[in-house]
Parts: sequence; C-alpha cells; structure tokens
Amino acid sequence: MSQFCRAGGLRSWPTPISSGNLSTLIDRLSGLHEFKKKKIEEALCNLAGEMGTKPAPLIHIVRLAATGTTAGPGLFDLLEFLGKEEVIKRIQKAVEFIEKK
Repeated sequence: MSQFCRAGGLRSWPTPISSGNLSTLIDRLSGLHEFKKKKIEEALCNLAGEMGTKPAPLIHIVRLAATGTTAGPGLFDLLEFLGKEEVIKRIQKAVEFIEKK
C-alpha cells in the first residue's frame, strides 16, 4: 500500500486538483532560481489563481505529496527545508499515483 493510502490520502485527493495541475506546479518550482519559502508560496498561489481556486486545496495536496501526511509544520518552510530536487521528486510520485488511480 502506498504512503498516500496509509496517510488517508485516497480520501484527501481534492477533485479539482489533477495530475496536470501538479505537473504544472512541478514546472513552476523547477523554474525557481531561489527555492525559498516566499518564492514557493508565490508559485503555488499564482497557480491556484490560474486554476480559479483558493490556494488551500493545492496546499493540502502538495503537503500530502511532499510528506505523506495531511498535517504538519508550515508547508512552505517544509518545502524549502526538503529542497527543490526532493520536493519535485515527491510531487512527481504523487502525479504517477493519481494517474494510476
């Protein structure tokens, strides 16, 4: 069973968030020259605005993808701590999980 299932993730994948949205976020994060809290937050919030949604659904799915859990410390601090390569790798795994679902 995947980390997403163990964390209650099957119930936590918000319907408006698709693998395409997460793939777009991966592209945005990959393009950041500084992988800092403020820049990460801007990238995520800008994408949420383009999707026509509030940032919260995207924040929750990214937290689940990055940590395998639905709660924890501030997401943007956590993502900065994990680093760009690790965050992108984890979100990519979530994309693959969603596409198999």
